Amino acid sequence: MPVLEVELKFPVSDEFSAVLERLRELGYTELSERREENSIFDTDQENGRLHEAGVLLRVRKAVSGSPEAAVYTLTVKTRSAEELDRETSSGMKVRREHEIELGGSASDIFGILEGIGFRVVFCYGKVRREFRGEGVSVCLDRLDFGDFVEIEASDEESIRKAARAIGLDPESGTALSYVELGRHAGRDRKRMRE
Repeated sequence: MPVLEVELKFPVSDEFSAVLERLRELGYTELSERREENSIFDTDQENGRLHEAGVLLRVRKAVSGSPEAAVYTLTVKTRSAEELDRETSSGMKVRREHEIELGGSASDIFGILEGIGFRVVFCYGKVRREFRGEGVSVCLDRLDFGDFVEIEASDEESIRKAARAIGLDPESGTALSYVELGRHAGRDRKRMRE
């Protein structure tokens, strides 16, 4: 079943220390810390058919402990005209998200997607620490091109409230995806490793 994803990202430069302190004071629960490798697929290098339609197709490899325990997830993110209007008016990212865990290896998964005409157009890795509290997810993400706090909830006001509570100005957040942020930073793509 698709989930409506509403989120805002905040670049940080203080090693997350202030945000971590506030999350603990507010009683947020740490759910996990994991290493993720994300591969974005499309029909062309930069502006393929999916990109033009506002669709994101991603394979994520997540490792929480041993590399043998990797979990692969296939995600498709879309947005309707209504969600685009909502995104434009709120300044936050609003997408419909479909996800499913996959069995098999990265080479099997990539082989299937490449066999039907898709190819990797961008990759990025991150270390994510995820916290949950009162219907809000807060992730501390460390990427090659910067550190970000990502706040996700079912509505914009919950995100604004959570941002203020942990010491972030909601107006300083960005609705850009990590793909867009990575491309702006000039990040080179590389293929996911098994």
